[in-house]
Amino acid sequence: MDSIKELREITQREKLENRERPWGYRLFQRGPSIFITWLLVRTPLTPNAITLLSILCGALGAPHLLSFDWRIKLLGVFLFYLHLLLDRVDGEVARYKKQFSLKGIYLDEINHYVVPPLFFLALAWGLTNATIYSESLILMAGMWAGVSSILLRLTHNLPYGIFLKKYIK
Repeated sequence: MDSIKELREITQREKLENRERPWGYRLFQRGPSIFITWLLVRTPLTPNAITLLSILCGALGAPHLLSFDWRIKLLGVFLFYLHLLLDRVDGEVARYKKQFSLKGIYLDEINHYVVPPLFFLALAWGLTNATIYSESLILMAGMWAGVSSILLRLTHNLPYGIFLKKYIK
């Protein structure tokens, strides 16, 4: 079986090589994700199953952020972080096992359109339970962040859709 270093080369090289990434991407996302990938490539789990598990973690994280108890809120943040890691892992496992599908692309897109807005909305709503600031201002910021995350994803995918439309006709 491949070492972590070899696995990182196989599964992450194209995601890290010659690309500008946000601060912390390598440290907090790709760094820990490879260890989960190392475990999951040894299982019969498919990349699509991992994507569904990622969506489930994100969906379960939202109600936890609404709690008044900070420990439960912390669990919600952990579930969203696990969602983020599993979102990296599904692609790494797909690249390692060479299992690619249109269903996988579809599930990944659903993941990106649903979970980030859910996070921002739940975070804002949860913060209104524990703050002295104007609740309406916090909720507006959460809604704006949720809508913005969808718009960012749309603009990210728009060039590909335009390119395909040109050649499908």
